[in-house]
Amino acid sequence: MRTMNTRRLFELLTNVLVALFLLLFVYINFLGFRATGEWLYLLICINESLYVLLYLVRSGAVETSRAPLDWGVAFFATFCSTWLRPAPGPAVGAGTALVVV
Repeated sequence: MRTMNTRRLFELLTNVLVALFLLLFVYINFLGFRATGEWLYLLICINESLYVLLYLVRSGAVETSRAPLDWGVAFFATFCSTWLRPAPGPAVGAGTALVVV
């Protein structure tokens, strides 16, 4: 019984930690929107806010893989969107269609 409560607490803390990291990313993109007025930053904010919501309300895993490749893919998939940071210049360009799709 004690290990189950400790496990739930650990899952809750890790979910909140990931959500806080993604909220920081949302905030950075919101600042990019305020600075440039580019609507693409708002789309990224909405997308990442949905991820935050899903991290906070998701149910616990039934089984966890111990394979290093699985963990690497999961980490990459979770955090690769944070590479889309505001940069100088217009946000709408040749790659916009790929980002929106």
